[in-house]
Amino acid sequence: MSTSKKIGTEIILNPIEMGVAKFIAKHRDEMNRKNGLKSANISVQSDLEIHINGCGAEFAFCKLFNTYPDFDVYSRKTEDDQGDAILFGKKVDVKTTKLENGNLIAPQWKNNSKEIELYALMIGELPIYIFKGFMTKKEFIKEGRIRPLRNDEPTYFAGVNELVEFETLQF
Repeated sequence: MSTSKKIGTEIILNPIEMGVAKFIAKHRDEMNRKNGLKSANISVQSDLEIHINGCGAEFAFCKLFNTYPDFDVYSRKTEDDQGDAILFGKKVDVKTTKLENGNLIAPQWKNNSKEIELYALMIGELPIYIFKGFMTKKEFIKEGRIRPLRNDEPTYFAGVNELVEFETLQF
């Protein structure tokens, strides 16, 4: 499978794929509440809306790269996070934003996983997403990328212009 020249590709989920994404999101949200996980949501969206859009983006990413999404619904500890997909043996954390000019961001507290090797950014909203590129963990999760975003929470930040195709990554 070639991954070249996929940046900018639009992916549209069909009604069945959207149903699966909504089903997974709903059950992840319920599991989080059942297990007493506190929401760190600072968005105007509900946790469920965020989960739906995130699951949709993960599904779209996997559809683009012809791989399977993680359908697990159990609550995970951050340090045990296995990512959202596996691409060429690399565990990928798929990030998403609805903002057309969005960037790759991740709260500092949420990125302690020893397993994640690669970050990907999807921009859009169910059912339409656009793939914006990759960044390795060693390039993204480092002190020089921390910025205080919403309510001064330390957040890793990479501009969308810094994201690259898979073939150009150096692990």
